[in-house]
Amino acid sequence: QYGKGSGHVFLDEVNCFGSENNLTVCNHATFGDTSSNCWDHAEDAGVLCPVFCPDDMFECTTGRTDGLQPSCISAEQRCDNVSDCLGGEDELEYNCPCGPEGAVRLVDGIVPHQGRLEYCKNGRW
Repeated sequence: QYGKGSGHVFLDEVNCFGSENNLTVCNHATFGDTSSNCWDHAEDAGVLCPVFCPDDMFECTTGRTDGLQPSCISAEQRCDNVSDCLGGEDELEYNCPCGPEGAVRLVDGIVPHQGRLEYCKNGRW
């Protein structure tokens, strides 16, 4: 997916379990071994690391609509009636707790001053 590298192969025959915090602690052939059979880079590996958003941000699990990475958006972008996530999860009701208790809002109207009236009760619309 990420293409072949070029130059000398420093690490060959790598075998990891997935719990390692450093690639060099995985079982592997001698580091920098010049007899590597990977001169053509046919065994080059790629990695996709998980993204962890800071506590004050929201993670778009489907990616951002603007394509930027990481896929974190600000708290202000969540529940603002503008989908910033490809899957729209930033605007889903279960990701948008209401508040304060007794607040009201209009939704699904054609213009901002019309729509269905919703009432906030126990953190839910």
